[in-house]
Amino acid sequence: MINTDVPTWVPLWFRAASAYGVIILLSSLTDLSPDDPQRFMQIAFVGVAGAFQWIFWIIASDPQRYRAIIPVATFEKIAFGIPAIIFADDLPNASAVGILASIDLLLAVGFISALQRVSPE
Repeated sequence: MINTDVPTWVPLWFRAASAYGVIILLSSLTDLSPDDPQRFMQIAFVGVAGAFQWIFWIIASDPQRYRAIIPVATFEKIAFGIPAIIFADDLPNASAVGILASIDLLLAVGFISALQRVSPE
């Protein structure tokens, strides 16, 4: 049960982050070519990132209880967002990568804001 001291937007933010992540990750699997030597790394990335979508969903279920995990969730967003912005020009589909990185960094800002508004138990 979600504590009533938690602002209403906090669980919604984490649920939206989770749903967005699942959609983006699943859509990235549609481009896989059987001849692509990077296929393994892409599938592994989707698996690890997919696990984090589940973590976001769990945090949304009770942000106060899972408050200690919010910094880890924030790091996950920053760990993709910052390098993607820095190296976007060197990547194929640079504008798409930049947009996705910006969204992840925006989600990270929301996670930090949520951490500040959810009091420790």
